[in-house]
Amino acid sequence: MKGYWLCGVQGLYRGKRRMLACGRQILMGRGSGPEISFPANTTGVSRRQCVLYIGPGRQIYVRDAGSSYGTFVNSERVGTGWVPVKPGAYLSFGTEVFRLMDQ
Repeated sequence: MKGYWLCGVQGLYRGKRRMLACGRQILMGRGSGPEISFPANTTGVSRRQCVLYIGPGRQIYVRDAGSSYGTFVNSERVGTGWVPVKPGAYLSFGTEVFRLMDQ
């Protein structure tokens, strides 16, 4: 089955990629709690930064998790409600930049 990849473009995960599982919410943030985590001293990243989800029909969704710094998709700030995202979109917060890629 085809999936999606979260590919690091800039920051701590630059050059790395991670498979996103369908039907699962993936939290990104600082510290040891989030599935995709950043060191506690990472500038511009909250403890609960954002959540990714691959839903029905393989649709990608992103939402801010109530962060202090904001979460952006293609340079547009997203809120705490789910936002549909197309493959190829850029996800960013602080100095971290990722690209959501179709397999």
